[in-house]
Amino acid sequence: MGNKTLKIIGIVAGAAVVVVGLWLRFMPDKQGASVKQMQVGGQSLAVEVADTDFLKQQGLSNRASLAPDSGMLFIYPDQAIRYFWMKDMKFPLDVLWLAGNRVVGLQENIPIKTNNGQVVRFQSNAPSDMVLEVNAGWIRSQGVKVGDIVFSKLN
Repeated sequence: MGNKTLKIIGIVAGAAVVVVGLWLRFMPDKQGASVKQMQVGGQSLAVEVADTDFLKQQGLSNRASLAPDSGMLFIYPDQAIRYFWMKDMKFPLDVLWLAGNRVVGLQENIPIKTNNGQVVRFQSNAPSDMVLEVNAGWIRSQGVKVGDIVFSKLN
């Protein structure tokens, strides 16, 4: 190889290192979700807070499981009907729709796929500003119901 070729390879390699470094520095990390404590109907949970577009989009996708008495809390700036799907999920969920400091809706045992193999899609029945995903069966085992009070230490 000539000197010109080696210089070009060096410039390209250097540029690649800079681009990768910048990408790693500024690309959001799914592990960046903060963990906070909350209570729903008197039951305590450790929740990962999904409060950025990246964290909301990633959700619990591609995880093998969720620890008992834990969940993921999606936070929105307003109350609206919320739409979710089970894309890349590996386990079923229960979902609590929250508005202010109350449970306004519950969906239990949401499967990963429909009977014909399609990704399950679901939505809230009432406007909500927070959505809590927990392990399937948690709502029933904890006796949570619509109207229960939600306490959180999100700040």
